[in-house]
Amino acid sequence: MLLAMINRSKYSGKGSRVALVRAMRALRGKVHFMLQEGRLAVPPGLDALPAMLDRFIVPVPYDEAGHSGKSWHPKVCIARYRPADPGLIKQGEPPYHWRLWLGSRNFTKDDSWDLALFLSSAVKGGSTVPGVREVTSRLAHKAAQSAAWAPLLDELDGVTWDVPRGVEIKGIKLHLQPDDSRRLPALPASPKSVLAVAPFLDVTSLKKLAESTGNADRSLVSIRPSLEDVARTTSKTLETFTNLYELAPVDEDALDIEDADSPGHDQDPEARGLHAKFLWARYEKTDVLYLGSPNLTARGWERNAEIHAHLEIKRGSPAATALAEGFEAFRQRCHRVEPGSLSKGPKPKTSEDVLEDMRKQLAATLALKQKFRADKAVLVVTHTPVVLKHGARMKIGRMSDARIPWPQAASEVILPVVEIEKESELLHIELTLQGNSLHWLQSAPFEGGLPDARDDALATSYLGLSGLLDLFADELELHGLPEVDREPWDHLPSEKDRQRGKSRMLGFSVESVLAAWRRAGKAGPEVIQRATKVLDLAAAYDGASTADRAAVRQLKSLLKSWSAVQSALGGSQA
Repeated sequence: MLLAMINRSKYSGKGSRVALVRAMRALRGKVHFMLQEGRLAVPPGLDALPAMLDRFIVPVPYDEAGHSGKSWHPKVCIARYRPADPGLIKQGEPPYHWRLWLGSRNFTKDDSWDLALFLSSAVKGGSTVPGVREVTSRLAHKAAQSAAWAPLLDELDGVTWDVPRGVEIKGIKLHLQPDDSRRLPALPASPKSVLAVAPFLDVTSLKKLAESTGNADRSLVSIRPSLEDVARTTSKTLETFTNLYELAPVDEDALDIEDADSPGHDQDPEARGLHAKFLWARYEKTDVLYLGSPNLTARGWERNAEIHAHLEIKRGSPAATALAEGFEAFRQRCHRVEPGSLSKGPKPKTSEDVLEDMRKQLAATLALKQKFRADKAVLVVTHTPVVLKHGARMKIGRMSDARIPWPQAASEVILPVVEIEKESELLHIELTLQGNSLHWLQSAPFEGGLPDARDDALATSYLGLSGLLDLFADELELHGLPEVDREPWDHLPSEKDRQRGKSRMLGFSVESVLAAWRRAGKAGPEVIQRATKVLDLAAAYDGASTADRAAVRQLKSLLKSWSAVQSALGGSQA
């Protein structure tokens, strides 16, 4: 997502090491990802993931454990941005655009069935959408960014949105705390048909839905384990639905980082799991659609942090026709379920279930803190001793290091001394029980925070001298240089890779820099300032090897010429 925000993401979702560093440097302080603590999955290739990821993560430590547990579960993104080419903005048009997305999709590459509402700000005309300001304000407050977003909220008040003809968005709501007003939406009386879709269900919510929709033709789409959970409680609830359907379940922590041409992306739609959550009711003159993140459970509609949108669509409009055709095509992909085929036997609790319960409790209660000792080792402390039951064991470590055991009943461990670029406020947790294991990244802020020098050292170590020079050339262009997108961000280059790379060094001249400065227009001084900072990092690089001889020669040439560039642009502060 960071790569996409600077227009450098490839079709596969990947990008280069240079582009990722540029994205992280450009977007720090501007982009925040709010995630349920304990739900940041550990991907393959973690060693290649820059530790600077911690600058963008805002963990929410809701306690997911137990029957009264709750989760941070909204799936929403709101963005204010400048078009990639400011020259395309016509006179009188706003310099910034807005986009709003909400639905059921996680921040992963999982391609399960999902449903989302996507809105772009209108240049002219457009419709108001009730609730946008309140949702944005509450998200900013939860991310501790209220001061930064305060002036933007006033701007947001004047924004209208491109909404399809025939569609009225009655409102969007972000629920953060349990209160008496939170409940499953009450649909208007006497619908002709209702399609309810959610991977997780409970009896109470299904009863409320059936009671409020009278004699409507009701269809329910879920996953078999959830349907069987309801059947174990009472089969009569499922009998109130005319049709039952199932799709495959989805791992909520699924993190697919395969290339776009991998077999997983070519699978039949029927093989994809179910992750969508929506209610669609049809009436004589209008259709009503509720979509968002809540499942058909009391937990989803009454306790979790969730977001949803309420839409009304005029029957006969192109939007109503498209939705009806799309939902019918989706339903035909599902598999019909006969209530009698559902298992009603007791569901045994497995060691995997026990391990998952322990993960939820640990993630919410660890409250890790880090502190540098005098010898530069790091003390990791939790406010209560870690006591694990059933013979479970926990290990902890940095993102790029081996994990060490956390002793039973201990409240602290010491991580060994490493280079500053390897330090992070995200630590790798491994929890094991009876041969099963779970891995995740847990927040662990440093006392006083990590210095900016960590980020500079990380860029230097991650890119090497040749990569820094590529980044220098990339920073000179507003939209970057395709020529520097050589190595994927999750590829650790070998010495042989670096030897091959030296023959592809980018050319440089004072004239080329001046031309880039002119192309940047008003952003020219900012471009030169960013490039200068990168060149300073390259000048301080002390890890050059024989593979870097060409890069060293180019760096020396750059340093000799750079003063001439700054002089031509009116001084070093140009």
